[in-house]
Amino acid sequence: MVDSDTVIRMRGVIGKLARQLNTSATGEGLTPTQASVLGLISGRGPLGLAELAELEGVNPTMLSRVVGKLTEWS
Repeated sequence: MVDSDTVIRMRGVIGKLARQLNTSATGEGLTPTQASVLGLISGRGPLGLAELAELEGVNPTMLSRVVGKLTEWS
């Protein structure tokens, strides 16, 4: 079991990483969601839209828009 101090430290690290991702993503012209989708695909390989939507915590319609923008960008 994880103690509360570890959880607090993990939240701090995750927050810092999220801020860094937001900064780097917007610097490259990507939204944080676009950067996250690319990171998932890069780390896990090809994913179906339904699985990717579930992993991202977004609805499939929103994910389709994100993927569409990424396709236009490439």
